[in-house]
Amino acid sequence: TNKALMLNPSVLKIVKPEFLNLAFLIGIIFLLCYSKMYESDITERWREEK
Repeated sequence: TNKALMLNPSVLKIVKPEFLNLAFLIGIIFLLCYSKMYESDITERWREEK
């Protein structure tokens, strides 16, 4: 597989941006889910205090 990649550097050029975009999207989705969970946790505590 390494030899094939060395022979075809264009494969790396195609794969790398796609992988970065995918990782970026996953990161955004993870952050959104995390922030929503965090917000709901805060609102629940706020309601309990009141």
